[in-house]
Amino acid sequence: MEAVCQKLGWRPADYWAATPIEIAWALNLQPARHSFGAAALADLIRAYPDQPHKL
Repeated sequence: MEAVCQKLGWRPADYWAATPIEIAWALNLQPARHSFGAAALADLIRAYPDQPHKL
């Protein structure tokens, strides 16, 4: 966080309010080639549904 804030001139609040994509864009980083998409998330949710918690 400190390095990003120094490089971009951001305040810590700016860093915490930004999404990872916004930080990558601000740093001029290339997007990941194999990103985790909505379809993969849906597959995991189906494969591993939440279990009710016993209190």
